Amino acid sequence: MALISIAVLALIVMIITCLPVTQRYFYKYLGKIGYWSLLIIFIIYLLIDIWLWLRRPYKTADFWLTFISINIAGMVAIAKTYFDIKKLK
Repeated sequence: MALISIAVLALIVMIITCLPVTQRYFYKYLGKIGYWSLLIIFIIYLLIDIWLWLRRPYKTADFWLTFISINIAGMVAIAKTYFDIKKLK
């Protein structure tokens, strides 16, 4: 049940980051740190994956559902940040 909660939370965070209200505040910091933000996002999602891999048995369906949804959320966050950086520059 906790794994499904983490997956839902990752998807909610992905949706919230796409809202215009949060994007306005994000652009302010994105201009300052630039491409380093991609590395920061990648490291955060990598640490979540490592934690999940070490804490849960990977033979269950809940693990793979959570693992895939977290990685999809990470890929969307990285792609969206990359295109936002290109739009700013």
